[in-house]
Amino acid sequence: MNRKALFDTQWTVDHAKANCLIIHGYGEHIQRYHHVAAAFNKIGLNVYGFDLRGHGKSEGSQGYIDGFEDYISDTMTMITSLQNQDVQIDFILAHSMGGLILSSLLINNSINPKAVIFSSPMLMPDEGVPKILISLSSLLSKILPTLRTIKVDATKIATDQETVIKYQKDPLILHKGLPARTGKSFLDQMEWARSQLSKISLPFLVITGTADEVVNPAGAKYLYDHASSKDKEYLAFEGMYHELMNETNRDEVLKKITNWLEKHLA
Repeated sequence: MNRKALFDTQWTVDHAKANCLIIHGYGEHIQRYHHVAAAFNKIGLNVYGFDLRGHGKSEGSQGYIDGFEDYISDTMTMITSLQNQDVQIDFILAHSMGGLILSSLLINNSINPKAVIFSSPMLMPDEGVPKILISLSSLLSKILPTLRTIKVDATKIATDQETVIKYQKDPLILHKGLPARTGKSFLDQMEWARSQLSKISLPFLVITGTADEVVNPAGAKYLYDHASSKDKEYLAFEGMYHELMNETNRDEVLKKITNWLEKHLA
């Protein structure tokens, strides 16, 4: 198996009520979630996180995977490692591409948390991606797998300019373009996941910004509409961009998330 050494971290509290895992998005890293972990600590949650391969401080070629199974394997490696330390994951917060990882794990019944949160999940191709690039993705993936293609527009991650500047200056952020093979694996996995969403039946919250241009916000609503969960909630924040927990209304967003978590702690 193509395993990599993964950087992991934790934010723990005394007398914790439950444990939460954070799965970050493509191109970023877990150390951007200190404020989220702090908010979760305040309601009695231990928080655990890690950098996926090729991200942050973990091993691997930046942003490159042979197939989406690489990211799924990384996540299961982290969960198994925690279980071996007698840490049972009760909740999972997954952002963007992390949401595609999470949905895949749930569809395959690989994990069994109490409830999960999807933040701006990547489940539908961005409408801004040129159709010719999507059409050529299979060919490029085969003949030029490491070719760098589209890259994240940092100005579109949040309307909050301080967040944008920090992102642009962060040396652990992947500022290069998306490798062709990675992009193709995303497209294939999104298509598969959308066809299987009815297999998701546990309680979940999904949040999205209506002005998100990094991932297609329609994916969040598609998840809400097609998952078979009885206990599910969809929140769309008007005019907000991709990183809701780093937006100008981050305090409101985090409060809604922690309120939802507290309801599901019992």
